[in-house]
Amino acid sequence: MSRGKFRLNRKDGKIMGVCAGLSDHFDIDVTLVRVAMVLALVLTFPVAGFAYLVMGLVADGGGTSRHFEMGGHAPRLSAHSVEETRARMRDLDARMQAIETHVTSSNVALAKEIDELR
Repeated sequence: MSRGKFRLNRKDGKIMGVCAGLSDHFDIDVTLVRVAMVLALVLTFPVAGFAYLVMGLVADGGGTSRHFEMGGHAPRLSAHSVEETRARMRDLDARMQAIETHVTSSNVALAKEIDELR
């Protein structure tokens, strides 16, 4: 299975985005990559530091995260998908209004019953 081209992840990165890019490329937690990088820097200071610098300068900086791989461009929405999304949002809004009405009306009836018992 091809993972594609390695890209820096400057959005989630701390210094140059190398660790976040490696995390996205190999699909592992970025914290593990950062811990491994710190260990590598401590154990092999000049080598790991040089490798980090080279990766940061040479790698493509277009990627932002593993969930957004559209070549750095936002996906275009068709009129059909926009209208479909609006219809879904209207449906959700109507359902939320029905839930709110049910919850508030039953709470009012319950409050009245409690007051009558007092």
